[in-house]
Parts: sequence; structure tokens; C-alpha cells
Amino acid sequence: MARRERSRSGLQDSPAEREDTRAGRRNLSLRRPNRWVLALIPLVVAVIAFSAFSGALDAEFVNYDDDRLFTGNPMYRGFGASELRWMFSTTYMGHYQPLTWLSSALDHAISGTDPSSYHRNNLILHALNALLVYFIALRLFTAARRERPEATGLRTRLAAAAAALLFAIHPLRVESVAWATERRDVLSTFFLLLAVLTYLRAVRPRSPELASGRWYLASCAALLLSLLSKAWGMSFVLIALLLDIYPLRRLPDRVGDWWSAAARPVWWQKVPYLILGIGAALVAGLSQHSSLQTMKSLSEWGLIERIVQAFYGLAFYAWKTFWPTGLVALYELPADLDPLATRYLLSYLAVLGGVVLLLFLRRRIPGLVVAAAAYAIMLAPVLGFAQSGPQFVADKYSYVSCVGFAILGGAGLDWLYRRGTAVRTIAGVGTLTILVILFALTQRQTEVWQSSHTLWEHALASGRPTSGAHLNYGMLQYNEGRKEEALHHCREAVEIRPDNGDAWFLLGNLLRRRQEYAAAEEAYRQAVATMPIKHRAYMNLGILLHSQGRTSEAIEAMRKAVEAVRPLFGSDEFTSRPYLLLGTLLAEQAEIKEARRWLEVAARFPDSREAAQEQLARLP
Repeated sequence: MARRERSRSGLQDSPAEREDTRAGRRNLSLRRPNRWVLALIPLVVAVIAFSAFSGALDAEFVNYDDDRLFTGNPMYRGFGASELRWMFSTTYMGHYQPLTWLSSALDHAISGTDPSSYHRNNLILHALNALLVYFIALRLFTAARRERPEATGLRTRLAAAAAALLFAIHPLRVESVAWATERRDVLSTFFLLLAVLTYLRAVRPRSPELASGRWYLASCAALLLSLLSKAWGMSFVLIALLLDIYPLRRLPDRVGDWWSAAARPVWWQKVPYLILGIGAALVAGLSQHSSLQTMKSLSEWGLIERIVQAFYGLAFYAWKTFWPTGLVALYELPADLDPLATRYLLSYLAVLGGVVLLLFLRRRIPGLVVAAAAYAIMLAPVLGFAQSGPQFVADKYSYVSCVGFAILGGAGLDWLYRRGTAVRTIAGVGTLTILVILFALTQRQTEVWQSSHTLWEHALASGRPTSGAHLNYGMLQYNEGRKEEALHHCREAVEIRPDNGDAWFLLGNLLRRRQEYAAAEEAYRQAVATMPIKHRAYMNLGILLHSQGRTSEAIEAMRKAVEAVRPLFGSDEFTSRPYLLLGTLLAEQAEIKEARRWLEVAARFPDSREAAQEQLARLP
């Protein structure tokens, strides 16, 4: 009866599938391990995943967003009404992530601004993610062979453990795990993987009907929590459909039968995921646009550049998965992109060749096609079509997108384990060797994120020093009082990218301290021409001009600072200092009426109220 039902819905078993079933039954005939062995395997996975990143436990905050998010941000420190209101309403630095802020508030409650709790909890979340990948891999392997997960033999469980470790102890994971800022990665991925696992529990392989409504609701809830941590899971509906195609086979083999009445429940089950995904995509887009220094316009980063970036990104993460060397904190957008450069030509060939290969192997190795499709789907939002930030590619974008490759590697090992003894031995030794190498590389890469010094020294020594690396290292030295070294790195930064407004601004500050006023003025003018948010550069230019007795020019610069800061009202970038400085300069020029106007504006804001009131008291 069940076979006739499968035949009607188009879910017939192929000869290859029947052979897989027989092989699975032979595998089940192996002696099943004791319960303590079954419990020990995931425990070992979690311990190894945690241990690979143990060097991050005593790491510092770095001057790469950590300073803005944690050490310089008091808004998340507590669970009072004002803090909670901020966490659930802010899009600070272009992200809507209330659950991530809540987890950071917990870190602050434990260790204040000491980074120890932030890093420790990142490692715990990553270890939990490794566990989830293990259980997901186990269910996918058994679904592919039509076995019950609880009846799976030891070899398949070891293959699932290998998949989890291929994900968890890879050097590409270091940026997401060892960087406190990327709590949103590990937290959102935890809930996203939980959504996948509960979905696998909710559905019935080879049937469009649900096996459990409660597990299905749990999957929807887990996806919502993931999206409230970061918007990674916006495309979950497509991942669920891919799993329905293979290995769950909940949709018929013939694409034309996917829209039949028998398959309709599969589509209706995706509606909540689709609604959540669309909502998350809209919120993510609005959040990115709310950060004035985040999104790149087409005039700043053209369509051709975005297409080249997409091809390069698709090739980059796949290549680095197999050859994870030369990893750095910042792969910067090139100042001048040549679409015919060798590395881009190789990317086009790799991507197009990969597509052709996948089409050829779609029936022979369906798992490879599903893993590749999931990879592309998860990467799509960060391939440059909606370019955000200064990065061309980033290691952190591999955290979710490459999970499928790790599971595919485990599936290959599971297939080899069911071959002869010699093959099984070679596969086991080879896998163990690879894992040992990855563990060592991950430990070494974790050391890079120990401090701001190690982070940027490594980036500058990598052979591909970027303008951003020079700027961040220069800012570090500037704050430590090493002005000459900071000056050198600022000059290097603007040499590499003449459009780096922040580097011009810092260079102007350094030159002004050296009393090189003409050079400082030029640097500030370059800053106002290239900085997205210009009021700080206009203010410092006005202060410089005033110090040289060029008061009318200084007043004009302050007027422009006021014009630049006014649209920022209500954002985290807003400051009332331009109003105060403009009013003060006008008062010096005895332009009392206009001076009073701007000082009264400045007196409305806490950061300038006291100074403005003092100036107003002196006016006649």
C-alpha cells in the first residue's frame, strides 16, 4: 500500500536507491555501540570545538567595532526599561539584533567591560553549534539511506562527528568565534541550526505530511529567534525546500509534479518561513540604510564591480574552505577594480565550471548539488549586490554558508566507511590527519585575534596591506601616543586609497599637532570631500582656521559642520558641538543676535548645555 502511494505521488524508488537501502540494512547488521559511546561522541565534538578556540578566552577587545559596540557604548549595559527599549529599537551600525544585545547585556552583567565573558560565551555557543551540526548530519545521512536515526551504527555517527568538526575547527570560523563583535554570527547560527534540526524532526521523509506539529512550531520559533539575533536566516525557506528535494525526497522526482495536489502540503508548510524571511529582509535593508557609513551607492560601487565581486566571493569561500591560508581581518574593496585581472578571470572560470559540473552530477551526487545550492543561497545577501561596509569578502560570511560543505564531507566519509576494510582505514586516517591540521591552523589563526596589535600587525604582514589595516593600526598608535608611527600609517592609508576620508581626518589631526598647518588644512579638505559623515572634519578645519586668525573662513567651515550634522539628529552619529562652536565664533565677531540663536540651540543638548549656557551668560 505504501509503495502504491509513493508511485502515485511520483516518489518511486530508483534501482540506486534500492541498492542504498540494502547497503543500509547491511550497515545495521553491524554491532551497535553501547549507549555511553553514543553519548560520548557528541561530547567529544563539543570539547574539541571549544578547545580549538581556547586561545580567545584571554583575548582583548579590538579596535575594529568592539570599541564602538562595547567599550564605548553604554546603551546595552543593563536590563532596565531604557536599555531594553534601546536594544529592541536600535539599528546601531546597520544591524537589528535585539537578542544579540541581550546576550551582550548578560556578558556585561557578568564581567563588565572585561572581555572574558564575551569571548567565553562565544566559544560555548560555537561548541553548541558543532553539536547541532552533528545531529543534523546524522539525520541527513540516515534520511538519504532511509534509516531511523536512533538505529544508526557507529560508523555513521563517526562520519557525522567528522562533519561537525570539519565545520567547527576550520580556520574560516575564527573571525566569527574569536571576534566579540560577531556574537551575532554564533548566536543567530545557533537558532538557525536549531530551526533546521527541529524541521527535520517535524517532517516525514518521502511524505508531504508533517510528522509532528509541535516540532514544526518549534522550528518556526527557532527561526524567529535566529532572525532577532541577525538576519542570516532570511532565506531559510529555500534551505528547507532544498532538504525536501534531497535527502528527504518529500517532493516528487519529476519537477512537473511538484505542483500537484499531493505535493501541495509541502508548499503550505513553507508559508510561515517565507513571511518571516521577507520581514527579516525588509528590516535588514532598512537597518543597513539607517547607518550612514554602511551602504554603498551605485555611484560609489558600480554594477560591474558588484557582479565581479559576486563571482569572486563564490569562488573565494569555496577555495578557502579547501586551502585556508592567508586569512586576514579585512579584505578591502579595491580602489580600482579591473574585471579582467587574473584572479577575477579565474573566479569566473571556477564558478561557471562548477555550475556545469553540478548539472552533470545532479543525479549521481544530489547531495553535492544541494550543498552547493545552499552555499550560494546563504551567501547571496553578502555577495555585493547590496554592498555594505568596506570589505570585498570576509571570513565571517563562511560561518553559515559553508555548513553544507562540512556535512557533504561527512557524507563522503560515511560512504567510504561502507566500502572495504582498506578503504575504510585509509579514509579514517586521512580524515584524522585533516582534522589535526585544521585544529592547528585554527589555533594559530585564533592567536591573530588576541589584541588590536596582533590583529593589524598580522594584516600588514600578510603581503596585502590595505588602507583600512593601516588606518586602524595608525589609530591604535595614535591613542598610545606614538604619533610618528601613526603619521606613517595614515600616509600609507591615503596612498593606497585616496578616498579614505577617515584616514585623511586622522592625518589632519596629526599634522595639526605637528604645527604643519598648510598640510593639515589640505588633509581636512580631502577629508570633507571623501568622508560620508563630514561634520567632524568641518569642525576641525574650522578650529584650525580660527587658530590662524582666519575667523571668517572658520565661521564658514562651522556653518557647513552644522549643515552636515543636522540630518544626523536622532542617530548615534549626532553631536551638538557644531552649534556650540559656531555660536562661540560668532560671539567673538560680535554677531550677537546670530550667536545667541546657535548657542540657545546648543543649550538644548546635554553634551553642550553647560558650555553653551556659560557663553550665553557672557553675551551683552
